[in-house]
Amino acid sequence: MAHPVFIVDASTCLKWVFDDEIYADKAEQLLKDHLKGKVGLLAPNLWFYEVANGIKSAVLRSRISQSKSKELLELVLKSKPETISLEDALSEVLENAIKFEISAYDSAYITLAQINNIPFLTGDQKLGKRSFPNVKLVSLADYHI
Repeated sequence: MAHPVFIVDASTCLKWVFDDEIYADKAEQLLKDHLKGKVGLLAPNLWFYEVANGIKSAVLRSRISQSKSKELLELVLKSKPETISLEDALSEVLENAIKFEISAYDSAYITLAQINNIPFLTGDQKLGKRSFPNVKLVSLADYHI
């Protein structure tokens, strides 16, 4: 039987290194399952920049030092999801962002999930409570395989 595959966002993956965040335990289990090949993870290629921005924000909020930021970035990148370009679907990303009144960044994940008919697993609590047509949305809080 094929293993489950999820579209995963940066908020989920950042919980791999920020273990004081809510549902970090679920994110850690997802990471373990990913590394063991039990689940596949996909993300739009903007994922890299969102992860870097999340770590930058932690530095600016004095959660971590600048030297620690590089270490955490390396850790996340070692376990990164497979990334996919959405350049050819940019008009759909924009359309969904407008229709659902969300950022183009969030829309990239939603659109990738719609196009590929793959569940979207998010650690963003606000986004996780939303509903999007033709997208199976899974909150990190509910993750299990």
